[in-house]
Amino acid sequence: MSLFAQILAARGLHGAAAEEFLHPDYDAKPDPFLLSQMQTAVDRLVQAQAAGEAIVVYGDYDIDGLSATALLLDAFASFGFAAVQAFIPNRFVEGYGMTKGAVDKVAAMGAKLIVTVDCGSLCHQEIAYAKERYGIDTVVTDHHNIAPTRPPAIATVNPKYDDHHYPFRDLCGAGVAFKLVQALQTELDGLPDGYEKWLLDLVALGTVCDIVTLADENRANVYWGLEVLKKQQRPGLKALMAVAGIEPEQVNARHLGFGLGPRMNAAGRLETAQHALDMLVACDGMAALAASEKLEELNIKR
Repeated sequence: MSLFAQILAARGLHGAAAEEFLHPDYDAKPDPFLLSQMQTAVDRLVQAQAAGEAIVVYGDYDIDGLSATALLLDAFASFGFAAVQAFIPNRFVEGYGMTKGAVDKVAAMGAKLIVTVDCGSLCHQEIAYAKERYGIDTVVTDHHNIAPTRPPAIATVNPKYDDHHYPFRDLCGAGVAFKLVQALQTELDGLPDGYEKWLLDLVALGTVCDIVTLADENRANVYWGLEVLKKQQRPGLKALMAVAGIEPEQVNARHLGFGLGPRMNAAGRLETAQHALDMLVACDGMAALAASEKLEELNIKR
């Protein structure tokens, strides 16, 4: 037995289990509707799409939240949502999660529906405030700790809840947002089955940088996300890899955690995480390069 085989065996990986560990099967992904309240979340978003309602994706300023925000902006555009904007709280002004002040700003953006990513499970008062003060509904997608009672959102999709049969509980925020996209694919046109894989670069970035367990579905998402990164079509990540000296064909999980991640984190730590989101969603090569160089400058300063 080779040394490599011995290492796998010491981890309890033999035969088919070892092969699955080394080459995860993306198509083995669980049904997204097994997640608690996923159907309710999808129904509300389908309603919003049909009515052309203004939606604000409320993210977090860490890499997981930024990746999840960019992921939903990309997917919602494919699904034909009419008016979608993003709101990223400032670490020094709003702090983590939803605040009433941030809700005021989101209301000023014209939102009729808030979709949170990587936050919201404990924001009971803020979600109630959005509805009572402005008539804004909220759909929460999150993976953080939960309270004994749910917030007064239309739906709260979080693998930490026990009233579901989803087989994996340690998805990151981008992973949960990705499950929402998979669920929406069954109800809306615009993102054919299989095309969602091009979003896995963002899922991999959020998964590695949020330091969740690299097992099961997370491992598959990172494995295939790295394959997407090697064929990078997103101008922002392509530019950031160039600035960081990362060859796309050689990209690995370490490059995400110690190359791209710190550069993105520097924006929120020193100024605003909006710089990092601008990089992720850039469609123009020059804009992507400018945003990436800004992140490099902030990272050096940090």
